[in-house]
Amino acid sequence: ITMQETSLLAGIVQYVDKKIEVPGKQLPLEEGKAEFSYTLNKKAQSVTINILDVAGRSVYTAQGNTSTGVHRVDWDGTDMSGIQQPNGEYQLVVSALDYEGKPIETPQTVIGTVTAVTLEDGDGAVFMGSIMKKLDDIIAVKTTEKFIGTGDGSETSDTTTGDTSSGDTSSGDTSSGDTTT
Repeated sequence: ITMQETSLLAGIVQYVDKKIEVPGKQLPLEEGKAEFSYTLNKKAQSVTINILDVAGRSVYTAQGNTSTGVHRVDWDGTDMSGIQQPNGEYQLVVSALDYEGKPIETPQTVIGTVTAVTLEDGDGAVFMGSIMKKLDDIIAVKTTEKFIGTGDGSETSDTTTGDTSSGDTSSGDTSSGDTTT
């Protein structure tokens, strides 16, 4: 390991045990919870959130907020029967359709806790469990309860458990638009 690599590792070790936000569809379920967001650049007729396990089986499906903007979602880690799923890596699929039935691009980010750091091809990388992301992928780092990052301030918070419609913080309601589970 070179002196430059040692210096890089010393700098990125500060990320361990901190929550980061990165673009992607690999969703870490940590301590029975997962956080992610999706962005709509225009109003959608429908948004479907599907979370798949490592075998590709759907474990959770919900309707998402259809308004323009960034929508944060908290998943409580339970499947459609209310059974808590094991911690680990899941696949996030967010599909949005416009009023003509055409797909709308929905960029997604996932939030997870850094569990390890490494050097990958001379660059720093972090792990959220088994999910590896390069340092350049990090959008924000959570210190206390707020993310510090490159956001434009247009983000909305849809933090409910099981609720994909109203923006409240209740569990199980899928009728009004904001999504959390």
